[in-house]
Amino acid sequence: MADNDVKVEAEVKTPSKKKFDKNSIVWCVCILVIIGAVAGALLGAINVVTYVDPDEAIMTQITAIYASATDIEKDNSLAISGGAYGSITSVFKYKAEGNDMFCYYAVGRGAYDGTIEILFFVTSDGIVDEVSVYSSGETSAVGGKVLKVIDKIKGFDLKTIENYGQATSSDAQGMAYYVSGATVTTKGVTNALRACAYAFNNK
Repeated sequence: MADNDVKVEAEVKTPSKKKFDKNSIVWCVCILVIIGAVAGALLGAINVVTYVDPDEAIMTQITAIYASATDIEKDNSLAISGGAYGSITSVFKYKAEGNDMFCYYAVGRGAYDGTIEILFFVTSDGIVDEVSVYSSGETSAVGGKVLKVIDKIKGFDLKTIENYGQATSSDAQGMAYYVSGATVTTKGVTNALRACAYAFNNK
């Protein structure tokens, strides 16, 4: 080998493992905890600002419909539930023009969106004087058509209801507020009405 020949040797480096950095992990955890705390605080604040007390909402509806309403009080001893597909969440007693009245907050199951929540304003002799949808997820194109004619329940005598079980399609089709093509929604409303009748008739 000549003196001027240069021998080149490839230097092979073994990659070294990065050292485990505990500080980075701690910082990540701290940042995630802070983000979670801030998000929770914001959601809590939004909930406080947007929360609607159902009792206050119902009392507001009573006074909106019956301007002369007095002695409004919640009496949940009257919130008697019967039947698997309807229930009563709460009941309010009040006087309208000196007459005893009841407002039943009824939930009817079996609707297209699951449940329909309805307020039934009932006279002391069991006649539905007014009716109002409290909450519903029914579509406006189908189920909404039933809710638009729900006023047809006005004048209904709760004492005539003896069947408190789950409403069938034929039951729904026999109701004044039935709309063709919206049988499921009609059944939900009927289940709520039956729950109201059960509570009134067994008070």
